[in-house]
Amino acid sequence: MASKRKKLHRNVQVAFSRIYQSGGYICRQSSDAEEAMRGGCFIYFARDNNAPISPAAAKFIIENGLAEPVSDGLFADTSQSFRAVSPSEFHSFKERYETM
Repeated sequence: MASKRKKLHRNVQVAFSRIYQSGGYICRQSSDAEEAMRGGCFIYFARDNNAPISPAAAKFIIENGLAEPVSDGLFADTSQSFRAVSPSEFHSFKERYETM
């Protein structure tokens, strides 16, 4: 039986595109809202236009290095903003992810 090919979730692709098209930065804010629980107790939004970003997709993007910390948080290891990698880096990640 052939194994099913792994695909990068569409929500991640849409979120990355939204972040990149709105200036390339994503911000996070601590929250106890139910939606924030899927994103590690944070809500996420694009910095330049405040467009909401799915917490699960934003968490995936950050944890997989598709957005790098800007180091603007109150503490050294808690950045509030992240800069998206280039689209070519994103597509390279996507290709590697889908061939795993």
